[in-house]
Amino acid sequence: MLNLQKKQNIVFQINQNIKNAESVIIANFTGTTVNEINELRKLAHKDNIYIHVIRNTLIKLSIKKTQHECLNNNIIGPNLIAYSQKHPGIAARLLKNFMEDHPNFKIKAASFNGKLITFEQIEQLVNIPTFEEGIAQIMFVMQEISFGKLIRILYNLSNRK
Repeated sequence: MLNLQKKQNIVFQINQNIKNAESVIIANFTGTTVNEINELRKLAHKDNIYIHVIRNTLIKLSIKKTQHECLNNNIIGPNLIAYSQKHPGIAARLLKNFMEDHPNFKIKAASFNGKLITFEQIEQLVNIPTFEEGIAQIMFVMQEISFGKLIRILYNLSNRK
């Protein structure tokens, strides 16, 4: 059982972290086993994603006076809150992938830059490439362009002879 001081510390810590997060996701984990939630937490830890399973009143206090206060009306029933300060779509991506393997797990709502977003917008958020993925895509395009130029040069050289 948490005493008042511990609850205040939890709320303060989450509030400080959420202030720097561009997106926050609320999910219903009813029917998901403890082992499955622990598996999700391990995956989240690898990607610097914060996941908290705490009482709804503590979640509401944690998002109070942040840009994600718009989630308040969706905090009903058993909830899990997830966010990352690293990338706006990485927490949504993790929860969406987890939801595909665990049918009882459902994303209820998400906030992005202070606005409640729809499930279609959550899909768009999931598809935003991370910095590393973006660099890899740029490098791929640059290689394709360079390779195409090389082929054209070789073709032109072979036609000159």
